[in-house]
Amino acid sequence: MKTILLVEDDRRIAQNISRGLTDEGYVMITAYDGLEGRQLARTHAYDLLILDVN
Repeated sequence: MKTILLVEDDRRIAQNISRGLTDEGYVMITAYDGLEGRQLARTHAYDLLILDVN
């Protein structure tokens, strides 16, 4: 399975994205701020990173 790291501070948006991609068969890991996202990105391998740049 492909694993995706999603970094999104809006929990509602993060949940919607995660739900949709999980339904498509992806494993979703979600971080709710940049610091948490950076820590996860450094300690695990992901197939894709989705970042909220705002």
